[in-house]
Amino acid sequence: MTPVSPIPVVVLSGSPYERGFQHGNRFAGAIDQAIGARLASLSTAEMSEVYQRASTVLATIDMMAPEVGAEIRGIAGGVGRDVLDIVLRSSFELLTPSALTGCSGLAVQTSDGALIAQNWDGPPGSDAEQALFIHVSAGGFEFATVASAGGLGWVGLNRAGFGLVNNDLILTSRSDGIPSQIVRRVFLGCQDVDAAIERAKSLPHMAGRAYLFGDASNQIASVEVSARHGVSVFRSASFFAHTNHALDAQIRDDEDAELLARQYPSSQKRLEILKARGAHCTNADEVMVTLRDQTDTPDAVCKQTSVREPTQTAFSVAMQCWDRTLFLARGMPSVAGYQRISL
Repeated sequence: MTPVSPIPVVVLSGSPYERGFQHGNRFAGAIDQAIGARLASLSTAEMSEVYQRASTVLATIDMMAPEVGAEIRGIAGGVGRDVLDIVLRSSFELLTPSALTGCSGLAVQTSDGALIAQNWDGPPGSDAEQALFIHVSAGGFEFATVASAGGLGWVGLNRAGFGLVNNDLILTSRSDGIPSQIVRRVFLGCQDVDAAIERAKSLPHMAGRAYLFGDASNQIASVEVSARHGVSVFRSASFFAHTNHALDAQIRDDEDAELLARQYPSSQKRLEILKARGAHCTNADEVMVTLRDQTDTPDAVCKQTSVREPTQTAFSVAMQCWDRTLFLARGMPSVAGYQRISL
């Protein structure tokens, strides 16, 4: 393996606001730069509209997940920026065009328990923005999430052994609601897969997304959400894989096929490889071998940037739900080793 600096591991302690403040203060420069770069291309009229929508989102967060709202305000305080800037940092759905994050995920039941895993792909350089944030309250460990500096998180695992990974879906429908990073944090407040599925059905989803859930009781599920069609749940299998196209027929009818073909042309092939390699995995080592797969490189499960699909794997993660162990690699796992982290 090529020496690659590991993803920073940051322990945040205290109340949600205090944890947010520590996060914002630690990464203030990077957060300020990222937000400034993202907003620089907006016109005055576009900026006004985006902030108005962010204000509406924040009001919904405060109503449905007040602890998340408190954390967002803490990040803003630590950075020294307006709270709506931090809402936008975790609300790519409000910004056009949104960043490309084509990912490959799987969930598998093993004799030891549930394993969920993902290669998270983003624009080149995205790996430098990531950190593992371990949240600790007065009651002890709460959850851990891999997030971009200033964001709420892409994937995560909580104290009950419930974890999630997820993938972008390219659907035509949009609605007022809460962005997916906030949804993920709501899920991390759930005890198990059943509770997360019920929570998914109750939330106002802003756009399309596919989630893979796993928990300490060896339950797994694949969940797709659409602003138009709601929630589709797959439960009756010991293995699930997902990339960036919808698998449910009704949600697939909501798909923007032309845009999907432009943004994630490798989605179908990556899914085929995940099914062929991952369905027989029995432990984390075998899952990590699957995540390193370079078949059809550069547009592989372990992805390199290419002309037709300019994303690459920014981090790779496998989670053992039964004992709260993470295996985390920065960048492409074909060239970077995994850190083992016990939570």
